[in-house]
Amino acid sequence: SIGDGIPDWWRQWYFGSGTTTNYLSCASCDPDHDGISNLQEYLRGTNPNDPASVNITFYADSLIGSSSFDGITPAVVGGHGPKMSIQAAIAAAISGDSVQVASGQYSETTFNPQTKTITLKPIGTETIP
Repeated sequence: SIGDGIPDWWRQWYFGSGTTTNYLSCASCDPDHDGISNLQEYLRGTNPNDPASVNITFYADSLIGSSSFDGITPAVVGGHGPKMSIQAAIAAAISGDSVQVASGQYSETTFNPQTKTITLKPIGTETIP
């Protein structure tokens, strides 16, 4: 109801109030000081009060992936799913995250981790031109 991208139920679960924000619960706040904002924690499915709850695995799958998916699940589940390209999964990740790459044919010939440290985890056989 606040309109900052975080649903009331999530804010209620972690901060005890769903319809107001404060210095801990605002979308740009980082109460556990891990460098990930509350909005990013919500989108990533991590705990905004646990600094160890930061790094996750993103998924790339050239067969079932889509640029509209968030990359946080290896299969299509409830609007979530893998990215279609390896670079898109890298772009969604932050330093310390992993990108699991499913078997398939990918069009990328180079990857740009930007300024991030990302671990690529190929699963099966990937074809990259």
